[in-house]
Amino acid sequence: MVHRHIKPLSLSPPSSMDDSSSEVLDYDEPMTPAGRLFHRPEMEQVINCAVGVKNPIADAEAIKEAIEKSLMIKHPRFRSVMVRDSSGRERWRRLSHVDLESHVFVRDIVGSSSNRDGNDNDGDDDEETVNGYVANLCVSSSLSLDKPLWEFHVLRRQKCLVLRVHHSLGDGISLMSLFLACCRKVDDPDEIPTIGPTPPSSSSSSSSSRSSKLRSSSSLSLLRSILRRAWRAVMMGVLTLVFVLKFIGRALGVKDVKTCISGGDGVELWPRKLATAKFKLDDLKFVKMLSLMRDPLEYVRKTKATIDRKKLSLEAHFSYILGYLAMALLGPKVPAYLNYRTICNTSFTISNIFGPQEEITCAGNPVTYLRVTSTSLAHAITMHMVSYAGNAEMQVLAAKDIIPEPKVLAKCFEEALLDMKRAAQTQH
Repeated sequence: MVHRHIKPLSLSPPSSMDDSSSEVLDYDEPMTPAGRLFHRPEMEQVINCAVGVKNPIADAEAIKEAIEKSLMIKHPRFRSVMVRDSSGRERWRRLSHVDLESHVFVRDIVGSSSNRDGNDNDGDDDEETVNGYVANLCVSSSLSLDKPLWEFHVLRRQKCLVLRVHHSLGDGISLMSLFLACCRKVDDPDEIPTIGPTPPSSSSSSSSSRSSKLRSSSSLSLLRSILRRAWRAVMMGVLTLVFVLKFIGRALGVKDVKTCISGGDGVELWPRKLATAKFKLDDLKFVKMLSLMRDPLEYVRKTKATIDRKKLSLEAHFSYILGYLAMALLGPKVPAYLNYRTICNTSFTISNIFGPQEEITCAGNPVTYLRVTSTSLAHAITMHMVSYAGNAEMQVLAAKDIIPEPKVLAKCFEEALLDMKRAAQTQH
C-alpha cells in the first residue's frame, strides 16, 4: 500500500499552536467514522475519569513530570489536534511537542465540611465535592480544539485526579488499557496491572478428552446436538429481526413508555447532579450465580433472559454496519441525528467496563478508587460502572430537575443488591 503525504490544510493554526514548541508535522491523519460522530454537536462526548489516590498531591509539577514520562503522552492521539480539511472532514494533526501547562490544572476546592469545622479529611464530603465538580464538567465544559483533546484536573484537597478525554480518542476499553499501561501494581511495582477476569485456559488434554467423548457419543445425542444448533440458529435469526426492527423504530421515533425518569430533546443541557453507588464484585457474582442455580428472584431471571436474548441476536453487528454505511455514504450529520433521536426516545443509558483486578499505583501514589462518567446525554439519568480490586462503583448522573436526589437512588441500588443477596442466601 502506498501512503501519500497530505499537504498542510489551508487552516490557520490556533494561537496556542503558534509557538515553535508546538510545531506541527507535515501531514494529517484521517479520523475514524466513530471519532467523526463524536465531534458532532449533538453527540459530542467527553469521558471524565476520577482517580482517587491515597497520599496527598504535593504539586502539579510532579504530575506533569509523571505525564511527560508516561506512555500516554507518546500515543499519537494524545499529541494531536483535531482539524478540518477544505471539504469539512475531520483529521488528526500531530504535534512535535505538547505544552503540559495547557493540560494540567490545579484546583483547591474547599468542601462544605471544611467550611464548617475545618476538617479537610472527611471522606463523604470529599466524594460529594468531587462528584459536584465532575457533574459541572459534564454539562458546561467541553475541551478546547486548539490543543490535544485531553486534560488533567488536580483536586488537591480531595486527593483526586480527574482525567478528561474526548471520546474520539478511543473507546472505554482502549482508554482503560492505555491508562493501566501507565500504572503499576501496588504489590509489584515492576508489573503492569491486569484488566478483567482471566479466561480459562484450554489444554490439549481437555481438547483430546472432548474429542474422544464426541467419538463415543451415540447417534441420538449427535442428533440432539444438531437440533439444538439448528434451533439456536433459528432463534438467532428471529431475535436479530426483532431487535433490529426495534432499533430502527427507536431511531425513527418510537418512544419508550413515558415515566418519571424520562428525558428528551434538550435535556442534555439541563444542570446535573452526580452520585456514587458502591458494590462488592463478590455480591454481584453471587446473586448472578444463585439466580442461575435456584432462581431466587424472578426479576433477576427475567433481566438475565433479556440480556441472553440480546447476546444471541446480531443486532450489534447490524447497527455497526448500518452506522458505518451511513457515515460512508452520508457523512456524520445523518448518523449523529439518528443516534440523538434514539437517545431521546429511550429511557436511560447504562454501561460497564472491567478495571484492574488488583490495587494499583498512579505516579507512585496508591489508587483508592476509579469512577467514570461522560458528557450528559438527552437522558435524565445515565450510569457508568467500573470495577477495581474487588469492588465496583457506579456513577449515577442525573438531571436534577427530574431526579433531584441521585444520592437516594444510588443508595437504593446498593440496598437492592444486598436484598437480592439475602434472598439468594435464604433460598440457597
